[in-house]
Amino acid sequence: MDNDSLEVYDFGYRLRDLRKARRLTQAQVGKMIGVHKNTIGAYENNVKTPSIKKIIKLANLFRTSTDYIFGIKDNEARNEAIYINDLSKEKQEIVLEFINLIRKAPPLEG
Repeated sequence: MDNDSLEVYDFGYRLRDLRKARRLTQAQVGKMIGVHKNTIGAYENNVKTPSIKKIIKLANLFRTSTDYIFGIKDNEARNEAIYINDLSKEKQEIVLEFINLIRKAPPLEG
């Protein structure tokens, strides 16, 4: 196998792993990103490649980075940002207030 086919294999494997780790069916994931369950199966089996828009939706759904899905990074966690766009405006304000309180608090002594 050449490197290109390994990268495609990595994508489908990681996508399936992310879905199963969250105990979601292909139908559930498909509904959440706006495709049929068979399309998710095709993504996972590397028969079909999602658009960039769908890849971003998948990364947001699984709370990971596109770099992780593509196999560029091995660390699944997305530590560089907190995503709260799926929360109501009121809840977003509460989260931001909490973050500001934590920033202003004195350092914890260990």
